[in-house]
Amino acid sequence: MATAQVDTPFGTVGIAASARGVVEVSLTGPVLDVAAEPSLADADSDALASDIANRAAQQFAEYFAGQRREFDLPLDCPLLDGPDQASSEQGGAEQGGRDERPFRARALSALLDVPYGESVTYGELAAMAGSPRAARAAGTACSTNPLAIIIPCHRVLPVGGGVGSFGASLGSYAGGVEMKRWLLELEGWTAPQAGQKSQHQAGESTRPQPGPHTEAQP
Repeated sequence: MATAQVDTPFGTVGIAASARGVVEVSLTGPVLDVAAEPSLADADSDALASDIANRAAQQFAEYFAGQRREFDLPLDCPLLDGPDQASSEQGGAEQGGRDERPFRARALSALLDVPYGESVTYGELAAMAGSPRAARAAGTACSTNPLAIIIPCHRVLPVGGGVGSFGASLGSYAGGVEMKRWLLELEGWTAPQAGQKSQHQAGESTRPQPGPHTEAQP
């Protein structure tokens, strides 16, 4: 496991990566609690993890400078596959075209389909995840997102207007409400007028895929 960090207008963003991909993005400072990977504890794996962490830091620096719209990084996020990867690989994650993963996994995966500069409400995210009535659960999924900004929970807004909060509670964000607004405005977001729908338009997914060290577009 390797770590890196990048300075932003709102403080330090911490990054942790394994040899498989980015594991964590912390908006509240450097990642300090990094678990060892006994099965990958060799020089080659350490070098690969360090390369991924450093590339992630560089891409975050470009993003915060307004020079990058998408992240080109492998992700190591078993959460996106659900609790049982083995059954998923045998077809257990989808049965008859229905996604059988837990709602949190479905919601975070759906977030990867919300493009730069666009936004959805918590209710719309819940619908994208297959559970239209689960707006509050969508807020919980956003507040426990391990890959902030890469999985763009800052693009999810309350249906009543405004940007909502940005912290560690339901429907909030770890960097605070001002950071959430700053990120949205960096991407060209403008507050919708009363009665106006969110900016999200359905389209083909270009999400990054979790798993081995292969490049993917978000």
